[in-house]
Amino acid sequence: MIWLGGSDTWKICAATAAAVPLWLLCYWLLLLVHSSLFEGRVPPSELRVRSQRWLNIIHAVVATTLGVLGFARMLSLRSVVLQQTLEQNTIMLGEDLNDDFVIEGILCLTTGYFFADMLCSRYALGHVPRLELFHHTLSAVQFIFQMLTHWGLFVPLLLQTNEMSTPPLHLAWLCEHSSHLKGTVWHNLALLSFFVLFVVGRILMAPALLIVVSYQTWKYSPFTCVPQWQQVESFVMMGGYCAVQFIFFRDIVAFIGRLRSGEKKNSSSNNVDAKRKKAKSS
Repeated sequence: MIWLGGSDTWKICAATAAAVPLWLLCYWLLLLVHSSLFEGRVPPSELRVRSQRWLNIIHAVVATTLGVLGFARMLSLRSVVLQQTLEQNTIMLGEDLNDDFVIEGILCLTTGYFFADMLCSRYALGHVPRLELFHHTLSAVQFIFQMLTHWGLFVPLLLQTNEMSTPPLHLAWLCEHSSHLKGTVWHNLALLSFFVLFVVGRILMAPALLIVVSYQTWKYSPFTCVPQWQQVESFVMMGGYCAVQFIFFRDIVAFIGRLRSGEKKNSSSNNVDAKRKKAKSS
């Protein structure tokens, strides 16, 4: 149950709030490094965007690693309790994990990142993209909701592994904006890796978790004490999260298609120019 004003509420809110300046400090340090490396060669506006891209990469590595370790901790520390709750048909409740500071700390760290990343977007781009605003807000609300209710904590832990597709996405962007790496094998490898990891981590995994949670809750609902409104709210947020992933996928596929067609046009125009030069010289 959510107890507004209870110790859990203040503890989770304080940990989440503390994570925001931590990520902002990381962004500031990245901005300093980029400014010293590319001073005079890259516009300040692009330096801000590059720094945010690297912040996204760092968070993705941290979130994926901690998500896996947190889930492993959940299984190792609570294996006996999980077995008991499974036998009692209450495994989806997850209330046995409500005092685990490490697991809550992992989720608070990522929740704080959502807010920090939106602030970085506001600084780097001058605005927060609508889809990013919707995704980050929905994810933050879902994480906080499930931490406060102590219900199905394995879901946000495993959802953090979705970030495995983030590093190749931003590495592909960096290659795209580098005259030495654009169109190279590394550029194409980053795009291919992103496409595969995005499909596995976000398109397949998120709906699979939604189906598992829905089935388990429906099957064991007579034996649990989870209020129905909490179950419905969790499903709505999970469904919205899945919808955002499909919108991301649609937009990214369209972007890659435009990118590929642009490269083909450039290649064909270069061939035409080469033929014209050859004809003039002859």
